[in-house]
Amino acid sequence: MDFRTLQNANRRKTIGLLIAMGILMWVLVYAALTFFGGATTGIVPIAVGISLISVWGAFYGSDKLVLKMTGAKLLQEEDNPKLFGL
Repeated sequence: MDFRTLQNANRRKTIGLLIAMGILMWVLVYAALTFFGGATTGIVPIAVGISLISVWGAFYGSDKLVLKMTGAKLLQEEDNPKLFGL
């Protein structure tokens, strides 16, 4: 397998996990509201919206968050020419 094949497989798995997490959040909110006697029809669209925003943020912002947490910096060609060419 080459790098691009592995990258595409990882992207599909990541999207699948994010969709599964979104569905799980929707089900949990609906179940909690049903159990506690809340108004399930009015709050579910709000929960879906919040869930979609959080999934979108996780997908598009997690790489930047991890890079910032680890203190990573952009590689310059003069720092390591062999690594820069990869």
